[in-house]
Amino acid sequence: FGRRPQRGLLVPEALNVPGQRFTGTVRENVVEGVFEIEHARYSGADAPAFPADFAGNPRMRPYLASDDLIQANDPVLVEKAREIVQGSRDSWEAARRLSDWVAGHIKGAIPGGVTARGTYDQRAGDCGGHSALMAALCRSVGIPARVVWGALHVPRGGGSFGQHAWNEV
Repeated sequence: FGRRPQRGLLVPEALNVPGQRFTGTVRENVVEGVFEIEHARYSGADAPAFPADFAGNPRMRPYLASDDLIQANDPVLVEKAREIVQGSRDSWEAARRLSDWVAGHIKGAIPGGVTARGTYDQRAGDCGGHSALMAALCRSVGIPARVVWGALHVPRGGGSFGQHAWNEV
């Protein structure tokens, strides 16, 4: 997309990709401007059946696995996820139910539980804890999910740094 930078220098055109538009300048790899992010909203049309079988798809394996942050094989989380999604017509409805449960039962707190199980036990977490729990619940019932992290430095007013986490399901 756009013009390739020379000698490792970033150019504004390289920051315009599907779902992201950049307006501003880049000088010596210092980015100043505005990013507009817009992704098409998924309506649930043609959602995979539930339960779906993604296990045979090697590209999905990382998004179904358990790890130290996203404890998708934790028996308590597995049981809760199964309870929440029981009777779902398709994977979209199951994912929406899980999302609604996390939003309705886990309060915002910094730092909160941090891991999926810690966030579940404390019923509190920051965006990372909420996202880890959502990913774990999805994965535990066979819905591929991941946590996405973003960061931004804003130089105005002396400068500040912000980060956020969210899910892709």
